Amino acid sequence: MPEIKLTVTDDEASQLARALRYAGDAFDVSMCRIADQVKAQLPKPRIPEPGMWGVVKAEHRGATYLFVNWGRAWFCSDDIDPYDWDDLVDPVLIREGI
Repeated sequence: MPEIKLTVTDDEASQLARALRYAGDAFDVSMCRIADQVKAQLPKPRIPEPGMWGVVKAEHRGATYLFVNWGRAWFCSDDIDPYDWDDLVDPVLIREGI
């Protein structure tokens, strides 16, 4: 099967997936499979920053750690250095803060 490569923005890819799903529902089921593949390649949206005492699991410098929000900074479970929210890669919510 030939491989087709498309270069589109995330928003365009999302619109393409919706259009293919619509066309697949109406005409051809294989278009639904293509829509699923396009959607699977879209990056997941970043979660909003949890409040005070919120806990996330995130990557930092190639390793995964637990981080807790302590007011103005995030602290890692393995050290005492403060981190900015933007320093954490792909955070996953463990507990919502207050």
